[in-house]
Amino acid sequence: NRLRRTKNIAGICRIQLRKGITMKPESQILYREHFFFLADKALRETKGISIKNQPYLEVTRLKLTKIFLGESSRRLVINEPPRHLKTWLSSIIFASYFLGHNPKKDVLIVCHDEDLATQIVDEIRGIFRSKWFKAVFPEVKIKADHSRSGDFRTTRGGGVKAITINTKHAGRGADLLIFDDVVDIPDWNDDDHM
Repeated sequence: NRLRRTKNIAGICRIQLRKGITMKPESQILYREHFFFLADKALRETKGISIKNQPYLEVTRLKLTKIFLGESSRRLVINEPPRHLKTWLSSIIFASYFLGHNPKKDVLIVCHDEDLATQIVDEIRGIFRSKWFKAVFPEVKIKADHSRSGDFRTTRGGGVKAITINTKHAGRGADLLIFDDVVDIPDWNDDDHM
């Protein structure tokens, strides 16, 4: 019953947002407390895609939710074919949700390529700047004097930084470390790069 009621509230909120109605407190609570609904909202807003009826996205979302809640191992490896929204769900939206709840913490995005790492951080910044995300996490703001491409801080002291797998990053920690495409496709079977 609780899940059905939550889904009904989500449906009502989607209709209201499409009509330009300001987000109700019930919607803010729903998106803030449930990664599934926030992920669905973010994918609809940014990509025009819904998680519903896509079982592999629902499984990924469930695994990420369990990690966030501390109900599962703190490590997760996601292997899916290219163009299946791994980066969007697992790196961009999950990092946004994590930082929304923990604006004093640091997130580090590590990729094989600096451009990809920077693009992921810039997409996270885009979600932070969206009206709907600001309504869900009104206390989380990007620090005006530290908002570079590939690196931004919150006004609460946390932030997101992009680096490559080969970057020297000693002495700087992170509360959430996300590895996304750390091996370039041509190097997948090259022992020298592993």
